[in-house]
Amino acid sequence: MARVLLVDDDPHIREATALRLQVDGHHVIAVGDAESALAAAADSARQGPPLDVAVLDVEAPGVDDVALLALLRTHDVTATLPVVFYTGNPTAAAVHGLSLADSSLTSGHPLARLLATIASLAPSGADGVS
Repeated sequence: MARVLLVDDDPHIREATALRLQVDGHHVIAVGDAESALAAAADSARQGPPLDVAVLDVEAPGVDDVALLALLRTHDVTATLPVVFYTGNPTAAAVHGLSLADSSLTSGHPLARLLATIASLAPSGADGVS
């Protein structure tokens, strides 16, 4: 399973999404803002296996999703980290997701599609053990 960095400013959505990802067997590092995301990625790189994928909230306040992606790309440990944009707002995902995420995340069962997307991005053999 994958090591997932989940970034969402809404604590309820963050906790519910993290729990669902954990139930699916993923190791989740859940944070609420860009600064915490960068720190968590650096800590993960120093203390254990690297992250497999980042899941970013499209409509985060402060540093928005595109700015956070740019910040992630400037650091060695996250420069090539696959990123999936995820939101409860299908219009926002359609506008910002473009080729960065499967457009089907915006319709149907988004959490199930998120899980499938993460599974497709995780390297084979990733076990999610920290």
